Amino acid sequence: MRTLFVLVVGLTLPACVPIPRREYFAPTVSGTVVSAGVPVQNAELHLSSPFTHKTAVVSTDSNGRFNVGPLRVWRLSTFLLGDPLYEYSLLIRTASTEYPGLSEAGVGYSTPELKIACDLSKSVPSGQTPAYCARIGNDAVP
Repeated sequence: MRTLFVLVVGLTLPACVPIPRREYFAPTVSGTVVSAGVPVQNAELHLSSPFTHKTAVVSTDSNGRFNVGPLRVWRLSTFLLGDPLYEYSLLIRTASTEYPGLSEAGVGYSTPELKIACDLSKSVPSGQTPAYCARIGNDAVP
């Protein structure tokens, strides 16, 4: 019986010890911003996550291209707490208007990289709120 107790304690105690690790709450997002096919220069993209209380901000180049993120923090975690949660959103701000780019949330880990195309002249179906960005390439969701 004592051997069984030592075995159980020996296997479960390490799972309760907090281990520092880097958790990603938003991927590296890259893509283009256009309006009716014309690249939008100097549009600000704000990538944020309520879990990190951080916002990464970049501007598009002369061709409307951008690369922002990832959002990550160091946390103490244990393996007994289950899968982590992630949530992030991308907001596009031009000189006069704000556009909701996209937002995602889930259980587990976000994808490490996300490629998107944003057209400020038309929104794409995205739940109850309109979004102006869509996944492209292998990340496309049917």
